[in-house]
Order: sequence, then C-alpha cells, then structure tokens
Amino acid sequence: MSNLKIYNVNEDEWYVALSEAQLIAYLKQEYGEGWGETIDDVIIELIDEELDNYTFFDDMDDSKDPANANPSHNRTFREQLKIVEESGEKIPCMFAINEY
Repeated sequence: MSNLKIYNVNEDEWYVALSEAQLIAYLKQEYGEGWGETIDDVIIELIDEELDNYTFFDDMDDSKDPANANPSHNRTFREQLKIVEESGEKIPCMFAINEY
C-alpha cells in the first residue's frame, strides 16, 4: 500500500491525498483561497479502525439510499482506497460523499 490517506472533510466528504497539506492546497484551488478560514472547515485523517469499519456503498439505485445498495458492490474504505490507488486516478481527489 502506498502512502495514500483518506481525510474526512466537514463531516460529509472524504478525500484521498498524500498529506493534509496537499489536501488543503487542493481544496483552496477547488473552493477558493478562503477555504479553511472558518470553524466549519475541518479535516480529520481516518485511522486504521475507520478504514476497516466504514463502508463504501457502490452501485446504488436512483434513490441513493444505502439500504438499497447492492451489497455485493459494497466494501470497506480500505478496499476502495486500494482500488483508487490501482486505478491511477490523479491524487488528491474526492473519495466519497454523504448524499441526502
């Protein structure tokens, strides 16, 4: 496994980056230089336990309800991180998002 890490941003978004500094630079580029200047802008690196216990829901129906997701396509965040790593996707990148 590489040095890729998953960071939770503002409670409902997850990004992959090599470091918090790299992610902050990316977020400022995407959302403006003011990103990170409010108390609402929070970045937390996921720990091993979270990588193994959080579920990445894939191939959901149009309702976007995790209860309707195809369980055979669900995997841990750690498993999905390996897929991202092997895909050659440009890093940093968005990893997952809570959709309501």
